[in-house]
Amino acid sequence: MGGNFHTITRNDLTTYVLEAGRRYWPAGAVPDDPCREDIDPGELGSDWCYVELPEWAADIGIDGRLLVDRRSIASGPGTDFERCDWFLAGFAHLSGIAQVKIERSLGPAHSYSFRLKGIPSDLFDRAWANRIMLFIRRRAARLAGKEEDAFLGPMPEGQITLTHDVDALDKTVAIRLKQGLFNLFNLVRLLARGDIREARSAALGASRMVFARLSYDHLETVAEMAEARGLISAFHLYAGRGAGNPGLRKWLFDPSYRIDDPRLLSFVRKYKERGFEFGLHPSFESWNSTASITREKEALERTLGVNAKTVRQHWLRFSWEGTWRAQSESGLSVDSTLGFNDRSGFRAGAALTYRPWDFVRNRPHDIAVLPLVLMDSHLYDYSPMTPTSRRAAMAGILGEVMRVGGEGAVLWHPHALASDYGWREGFEDLLDLISRQ
Repeated sequence: MGGNFHTITRNDLTTYVLEAGRRYWPAGAVPDDPCREDIDPGELGSDWCYVELPEWAADIGIDGRLLVDRRSIASGPGTDFERCDWFLAGFAHLSGIAQVKIERSLGPAHSYSFRLKGIPSDLFDRAWANRIMLFIRRRAARLAGKEEDAFLGPMPEGQITLTHDVDALDKTVAIRLKQGLFNLFNLVRLLARGDIREARSAALGASRMVFARLSYDHLETVAEMAEARGLISAFHLYAGRGAGNPGLRKWLFDPSYRIDDPRLLSFVRKYKERGFEFGLHPSFESWNSTASITREKEALERTLGVNAKTVRQHWLRFSWEGTWRAQSESGLSVDSTLGFNDRSGFRAGAALTYRPWDFVRNRPHDIAVLPLVLMDSHLYDYSPMTPTSRRAAMAGILGEVMRVGGEGAVLWHPHALASDYGWREGFEDLLDLISRQ
């Protein structure tokens, strides 16, 4: 794809950021600087820097600073924070422009941060867009000589949405192969760093994964554990398995169950009445296909009697310029694919439900996104941790969402409660942390 971008007018940019951050000014929008210019998005995303905040806003930043696109800082006299175009700084994060440019050059990175060469990792460590909006809010109240709450409304409360992608009901050969390889890889890493105790545990886990015969139907267990702490979950279900031979790629990467499995029918019927939500988990190859997503959505709704509005792509297969269009054309309303397979954090620097920018049509997408900030495999497959460090990592991500009054989704796969994974303790810790926020 080409690298050209449409010019975005100042009015469109301001309207977009105000709408994305509406939770921070419920009583009225903040004013924009009228002298700012239209922008070429192609100039953004290549150079990032920290801006020192004034004393009256230092608590909003990290060590008193915010990470912004350098293009948002105008030349001239005054401090960086005075010359910074904060609406443009927010847009640079929310739009994911740095990743869009890489995708246009190299193709989709899908959801692997290591493929995003040249983008600083600290871009994903914090909810920078939310913090920028907090600064915009405070600055506006200060310029108006008013208290923030009186001028713009009360600060929003943070909200964590607990979700589950149903990838398995039975332990298949494909799962034994994929997860066994992950366990062996982690065993090698642990041995390389001399952690013999954890390596022994990983070796036992790899053996159990390959040889143990266990049920992976833990849907009710997950739901009951959440409900016991006053939480309601959202389950994403796969509906792409048809009759006949699925082919090697589909056999290896897609779930093996059918949407008309009696276990699913019974579970959905029971927990739909108790307020749990059910959305779509489209197949591995569907990430840019309106036809595939539509077909699977219709099969799910027809079979289970639900109205599927939420979605998360299987394996987080994702394109900035293809996935959201395909999903919205299929009649879906909220996507929570925007995250990484290989790390936790904030892929667009945001913990917000908002409509991402469509650089092809030069306007917001029709679908909203709820960013995925944390999932189980971040804590086990990609970064083996001790129970203490695992809980600290979870608390750090959830704490960032709550600190900025943001919104974020967390994901735990129900089949990972099986004993050959050994991830149940982590799920219990996550539930405790969410219920105490």
